[in-house]
Amino acid sequence: MNLKECYEKIGADYESVFARLGTENMIYRFLNRYFEKNEYEELENAVRKKHWKDAFMYSHNMKGYGLNLSLTELADTSSELCEALRDGEPKGDIELMLSKVKTAYDRTEEAVRSLDVK
Repeated sequence: MNLKECYEKIGADYESVFARLGTENMIYRFLNRYFEKNEYEELENAVRKKHWKDAFMYSHNMKGYGLNLSLTELADTSSELCEALRDGEPKGDIELMLSKVKTAYDRTEEAVRSLDVK
């Protein structure tokens, strides 16, 4: 699967990220760097331990990466969780929001790992 097909598969915005980063090599590099960081695992651990400040930071980082790489679903789900954690004490069903982030993260990571890198 090429990069454009990957973005289509996950409902992300290829044209936007290409306009922002300029080359597919840059997009590949940032996508791979993101998934090397295990950001979701850190987020999940912080939520499980009820370390809300850390959970906010990880969800905020995930939202930022999602927005910068035009990963729409990951950005949207991370943003929802980030806003629920913004004021310290969580607001809403954090477990449900975390589940949505995990689904988006896993789908995105799976698609990125299946890319045909040249």
